[in-house]
Amino acid sequence: MTYTRNNGTRRPKKVRDYTKAKRVRKAKAGAPGVPQNSCPYIDLAICTLKDLSEAYDKLRDKGNPTALVVETEKTGVELMEHVRITNETLRESSKYWYDQYLELNAEFEHLKQKYKERK
Repeated sequence: MTYTRNNGTRRPKKVRDYTKAKRVRKAKAGAPGVPQNSCPYIDLAICTLKDLSEAYDKLRDKGNPTALVVETEKTGVELMEHVRITNETLRESSKYWYDQYLELNAEFEHLKQKYKERK
């Protein structure tokens, strides 16, 4: 489909590309940051929890089940909280870009309708 100006000439490709790039830049300016990959943190949390379990078993057998277990548990909880925050950021980012898509799609449909009415 070719969009033309009132005088029947086609807009130069550079102008079309600039307008699209400008819209994309504007959308990106308000975007939340992309979270870092959370898989290494999940792996570390799993390893930490396994260490916690092994440490508890060893300390329980020796009759001293507290100090190392508490510290390892604290580390595991902190790691999982980091994963939780990262995933929340990812969900917010996904919603933002979906909303941007809906907005741009609605604008496109409106412009398409206006173009059809001009014919």
